[in-house]
Amino acid sequence: MTVPPTDYPLWGCRPDRIDTEVEAEFAWTDNIIRVLGPAFSPTGARIQRTVALIPEPHAVSVRADGLTVGVLADGDAIRYSAALQRVVDGGSLPTVPARIWAADAGAYNRDPARDGRIIARVSIALAAPARLAPYNDPPDAEYTLLPAGRTLQVTGENEHLDVLGRYVEVPGKYALMVTLHPAPDDAVEVRVDGRRCGQLGRRSSAHLLPIVMRLAERDLVTAARGAVAGSAASAEVTVSVAPVEAIGDVVLDGPPVTVPRLGTAAARTPPDPVAILHRYHGYAGQIVVQDDRLWILREGVVARTLGELSPTPRRIRLNDVTDVQFRPAMPRTAGLIRVVTAANAGGVAAPGDPDTVVFHHRDRQRFQALAEWLRHVAAANAGPPA
Repeated sequence: MTVPPTDYPLWGCRPDRIDTEVEAEFAWTDNIIRVLGPAFSPTGARIQRTVALIPEPHAVSVRADGLTVGVLADGDAIRYSAALQRVVDGGSLPTVPARIWAADAGAYNRDPARDGRIIARVSIALAAPARLAPYNDPPDAEYTLLPAGRTLQVTGENEHLDVLGRYVEVPGKYALMVTLHPAPDDAVEVRVDGRRCGQLGRRSSAHLLPIVMRLAERDLVTAARGAVAGSAASAEVTVSVAPVEAIGDVVLDGPPVTVPRLGTAAARTPPDPVAILHRYHGYAGQIVVQDDRLWILREGVVARTLGELSPTPRRIRLNDVTDVQFRPAMPRTAGLIRVVTAANAGGVAAPGDPDTVVFHHRDRQRFQALAEWLRHVAAANAGPPA
């Protein structure tokens, strides 16, 4: 029997810092419109939503309501895959805050010729990979996790390198689950894996000790989001806790706030993987191939100098490809590739042509391979000779 995955809100991903851009929204505009639902307006509509990040063999897909709305950029996918996979392997679904926007290109740009063509943008909040989930397990005892907020400095960490050493062997700053406990002189002791690693300063202790004591009356350990950085010779621990006035009765008297353990995988039903995107980056645009279609994107400052930019990628069904025009790149001469269909057969490959992508000499082999493949596609579309 499979177990549906539990949402795991990734640490450090703040809803007021949604500034990581997702890519390839153009491939899933139908899904984006479905996610927007009644909120969609042809002139533009934006919603804030929690999305899941699914690591896959060739990408990290971004999914809202179970629907793919984009993928992480290739570099981000490489950086984040291992951290996300750790959450997925524990039977959970890594989630982050997102902002989703879409509009009808015709209404948005006041251009009836583009009516019905959807443009979209998806952005997400994303912290550093090592800060997305704690490196240690939650406490074995019953606990509740305080909401994150202000960063509080822990003191006396260097007296407990025997506890922290395993977390600072590799340079960097890593998330940890810490617990807070009453200590002598009205201090609040900080523990990792049940062992002392320091204590909060006098002022922070004075603010948090009543909360720790109140939760203890309910037989709950107070847990918090922490972070550790340093080396085998020195360590620094911080704790992130919301201001005391923001920790209301819902936290103090409500059901315990917990996070799933990540150490043991649970049976789950994996979502269907997204179809792989093959990207061919020129310096004034790119060609993206996925399944039975391709897109031609011409965007950015360089592309603007070569001709008018389209607010939406040009979508071409592979079944409509009749030919490809190709000029190889030389050390001092840019290359050109133009996808030909029955609708644009009268044009020629040129930097300002909307169906042409310009590329550098260093990318010649990749675009040469694309041109040869498109010729095979065109030949298959033409069928056997009469």
